[in-house]
Amino acid sequence: MKYNNLLLDVDGTLIGTENSLVGHDPKLKYYLDSYIRGGGKIGLITGRSEYYTSVLYEFLGLNGVRIVEMGAGITMPDNERIELTPLDNKEEVKEFLRNNDIFKITKEEPKSFMISLLLPEFPHHNPQGLREIYNRIKEKFELSFPRAKISFDDYSIDIFNQKSDKGEAIKVYAKKDNVNLENVAIGGDSRGDHPGYKVIGENNGLICYVGLDDNYAEQLKKEFPNVYISKEKRSSGVVEIIKYLLSQ
Repeated sequence: MKYNNLLLDVDGTLIGTENSLVGHDPKLKYYLDSYIRGGGKIGLITGRSEYYTSVLYEFLGLNGVRIVEMGAGITMPDNERIELTPLDNKEEVKEFLRNNDIFKITKEEPKSFMISLLLPEFPHHNPQGLREIYNRIKEKFELSFPRAKISFDDYSIDIFNQKSDKGEAIKVYAKKDNVNLENVAIGGDSRGDHPGYKVIGENNGLICYVGLDDNYAEQLKKEFPNVYISKEKRSSGVVEIIKYLLSQ
């Protein structure tokens, strides 16, 4: 295979269907296994926690790297753990959230290097609720913690070290494991995956997009030389991508 190393986002990519944030394509496990049997490595690159990512990794029988919590930490294929950019003043940030009554309307996903807030109904929640909470605290938070970054997507509100970067974490992994980035494909579903796309794309690897934003898909095609936009979306898009990679 030309692209023998595949990095996949979790929410909206491995997890989720075109009509739902949860679930996955029933053919997904078969094609993940097929890619690995063909000599490929499949890793995860996500904002999700070390623990959650490891459980998913073991459940799916993956064999590549785990880049977690927005690139703040790495678990190598041999299980070596590398800490890169943990959130400073984590307890002070939690105190800020308590003082602004955020913990009364959200629940915290346990993480090693950052803070993520979920709605109590997660994963069967209305993403608009996250936007409203984010808009309520964003300005005040940024004034209080200039070295931290706050963001949100359909799944969570995330607070992390400004220096955390999925792309930089990919570089660390590639150097340590002697990976040629030209032979890497990376799959994601949102603009939050762009730091990883940028590093892979600039090194002539393959950018794979399974998301629903057609405008962003067009941006990717203009920005990078090697881009695959799946016709199927989310986890079904991953199945389509692996079929393509196996044919190369």
